[in-house]
Amino acid sequence: MSRTGAVPESFELPYQAIRNLIEFGLGFHVACMSDPRVMPPEERRSLLKKLNGIDTKLVRDLEEEAVDPYRTTLARMEAYGIDPRKIF
Repeated sequence: MSRTGAVPESFELPYQAIRNLIEFGLGFHVACMSDPRVMPPEERRSLLKKLNGIDTKLVRDLEEEAVDPYRTTLARMEAYGIDPRKIF
């Protein structure tokens, strides 16, 4: 959460949204920023386990994204104490 600025109380909201979408039969696609340069392996495993617990198809169809060094991305990384030079 220190990388995103998210408040801990909000952590479960995306997962509940996924459950709601499934319950109501709505189409959706899950994507995540799982670039190993910014997401530790244990965090990725935890994400996959959580998604798998909701529906195994979520892991199979997960779109994993990499960090692109856009100017706004670099600024946000620096704001959260991440040195972009160590990544790019």
